Amino acid sequence: MKASFGYATATVTTKIDHGYFEGQYVAIINSGLSDEINGTFKVVEINQVNPKIFKYEVYGKTAASLSLVSGQTYLSGEVGGVSTNAVVLAEIDSVESASPYVFNCSIRSTWGQCGMWADGSKATGFKSMVVAQYTGVSLQKDDRAYIRYDRFTNTWNQASLTDAFATVPYHTKGDAYWKDDWRNFHIRASDDSFVQCVSVFAVGFFDHFLMESGGDMSITNSNSNFGNTSLHSIGYKGFAFNQDKGGYVTDIIPPATISDSEVDINQWYTLDVDASNSRSNHKKLYIAGDDISDPEKKPATSINGFRLGAKSGEKLLVNLDRYATEPTGPNEFSAELEPSGFKTWTVGVETLTPSSANINNNAQDAANRIEDNKEFIQSEAYQYIVEKNPSLLTKPGITISKCERDIGYFVDAVVNDLRLTGNINSIQAAEGYYIAGTLAYISNELNETIDALEYVKTIMIAAMRNFDFAVRGCQVFDNSAIVNVPTTQGIMVGMSVAEYSAGDFTGSTLNNGANPLSNIPTDTVVKRIISATQIELGTLNSALNNGFSQEADGDSPNAILWFSINTGAWSNIVPTCLLYTSDAADE
Repeated sequence: MKASFGYATATVTTKIDHGYFEGQYVAIINSGLSDEINGTFKVVEINQVNPKIFKYEVYGKTAASLSLVSGQTYLSGEVGGVSTNAVVLAEIDSVESASPYVFNCSIRSTWGQCGMWADGSKATGFKSMVVAQYTGVSLQKDDRAYIRYDRFTNTWNQASLTDAFATVPYHTKGDAYWKDDWRNFHIRASDDSFVQCVSVFAVGFFDHFLMESGGDMSITNSNSNFGNTSLHSIGYKGFAFNQDKGGYVTDIIPPATISDSEVDINQWYTLDVDASNSRSNHKKLYIAGDDISDPEKKPATSINGFRLGAKSGEKLLVNLDRYATEPTGPNEFSAELEPSGFKTWTVGVETLTPSSANINNNAQDAANRIEDNKEFIQSEAYQYIVEKNPSLLTKPGITISKCERDIGYFVDAVVNDLRLTGNINSIQAAEGYYIAGTLAYISNELNETIDALEYVKTIMIAAMRNFDFAVRGCQVFDNSAIVNVPTTQGIMVGMSVAEYSAGDFTGSTLNNGANPLSNIPTDTVVKRIISATQIELGTLNSALNNGFSQEADGDSPNAILWFSINTGAWSNIVPTCLLYTSDAADE
């Protein structure tokens, strides 16, 4: 806070990029300092270097009159500092910043032309606009935009990519589906943008009103006809509203147990005795109905939640009197319902997409492998850092046990980034260590924290590799425990190390029954990671300063080393791995 003649200038540093602009009004709430610096103020300056800093002025006041010290920096969470509940918001109840206004426009297209896209990533401030009297008619007659399912061959077919009109007119078929890359829209709001739609009419689009990544719409007196989807919402906001951050789980209600025991139902539908007992019928029982010969006229089949035919292999049983000419034989007759129950089919991704589709689920698989091993990663990395720096356990001013908790936050962030693409979650996790643009909490343990997070990264890479993988181009030296590797990424302390020949691998997978070479003794493990390209070998159960180094029994200038781990060097949690064979992995 700095004071000049007639006014005091406040410099604010936000936790994230604020996105404000000079001249915009903002609301300062719960500053925790002086009530007179709370309120609505005009932004007078934006820092051109740091997007988290802006200034506003409090007129008619000085720092002293506000009970503040001119030039003093007040940090969040400190005694006498800014309240941890302090909030700065863009002032939306204002006419100072104008929004775009699209009025009385229309589009007409038979080739899938899109309408309007309000992209919040390209705007600052409130990111709002108004559109009124906007009609869009966008039909898609290009048959290349669609696929159709052929139930006889269990495949998805598409029109000729070189001559769309040389085949069946897909755009006229009611069972045709849009290809993802050809979808169009009338009104699209993305990345926290807000659109007020008044008298907007959409005809024929794939998505009539599409909201993505926090996009928001207010729709009044509008219409949606034909096309595919009227309202479509995808993704999440980059940052949650404050009121959305206080939720908690109150109850978890598991699915009700379905009893497979027999239950007497005291209500029933009658059978058509004449039709069921006909001399010409020896296989069917008929439920009473108006017309047993017309399969389109289905009789009632549900009683108190019980539905005939829902059980697989369900039978109907009935006692019937025998004809006088048939003195012997059963009185009880039964018939199995067909169809009954349900059937399942195993369908692969390649079945549901055209043959030209490029399917890549590596990022999703990597996220699953890391998430499945979250607790192991937390435990192993925490024990690694305290084993390496035991003084952290007794160092005053820190709670080292929180390190394991913080590791979990970073693991969650990486998993979410892998699944949703981008790195915003990882950035936000890292920004948790900053206050007002200044590193806090770990300033006295910076090197140890960086070392811990680097090892977390190493374990996550190992998890993505299923905790077993080959590293080629290694250098093993006779009578030396030091091994050169291209990179130590993914190599953990405690991993077993063995050398194999190139013929022992199918692709990158070690063949079952392969025998290791003799240059590296049996039961050798990684004792220490020396640098980004060197490791130290050790005897079984060696780790860092514990145990003994293990020298190699021969030279190998271009070795293929196989690293694997079944248990951590310190953690009691067993890492989870996918089981596979070399043949399956090669496929």
